[in-house]
Amino acid sequence: MFLQFLGIFLNVVHVLKFAFDGVGVEKCDMVGNLAAIVSECLMILMLLLIAKGWTITRMVMKCKLLTFAVWAAYLCFDIFLFVWNRVEIDVIEDIDEYQTWPGWLTLSFRLSIMVWFLLELRSTFLLENKPDKLDFYLHFGAGFLVWFIYLPIVAVIASQVSALWRFKLLLSVTNSADFIAYVVLMHMLWPTRAASYFQIQSNIGEFEEELEEFETEAIIGDIPSPKQDSAALVT
Repeated sequence: MFLQFLGIFLNVVHVLKFAFDGVGVEKCDMVGNLAAIVSECLMILMLLLIAKGWTITRMVMKCKLLTFAVWAAYLCFDIFLFVWNRVEIDVIEDIDEYQTWPGWLTLSFRLSIMVWFLLELRSTFLLENKPDKLDFYLHFGAGFLVWFIYLPIVAVIASQVSALWRFKLLLSVTNSADFIAYVVLMHMLWPTRAASYFQIQSNIGEFEEELEEFETEAIIGDIPSPKQDSAALVT
């Protein structure tokens, strides 16, 4: 979320500067867009980890290497699309980033990750048997399925919109959808609710109980027994 806020802030700085001098701050624009890309990819990684049931149903994540490899590949595709958009696409052409072959490839990759997300969520759902966690997975899957699929739909709609409004449509819809997704995820993972889902809290409680037992044993061990006191007096 911080990276998303940083990206929007830097883009606002660039646009405000551009409104005054017609040049803007190119570095702010570039760093802001890169921060937004990394933020979105981290969001996808978090959704995949939750769909796998990590720390909710499972304490050990399966296919860890594959998960991070696919996520890194999607991140590279997004960065490549960003570089392609800045280098290869002429600003006077009547196309946007999602009307190029890297754009369609990135959208296809996103849909593939969405299918994987649903399969992992189904596997975790079948493994879980607690009603509160099952309810969490149902709401989680239904909500973020919409977040995964909205971008390809908006990209198709934007291709039919005038070039004058196309970028504004894409920017407003993507930022609004990301904001809603962050708010929903924050609501679902709020500490008062997350305590009933995640197993981290129970593990911390077990550790605290073991620590208290250890301290109690240490205190008892330091207290001399009556036999030790009498022996000390005789000597």
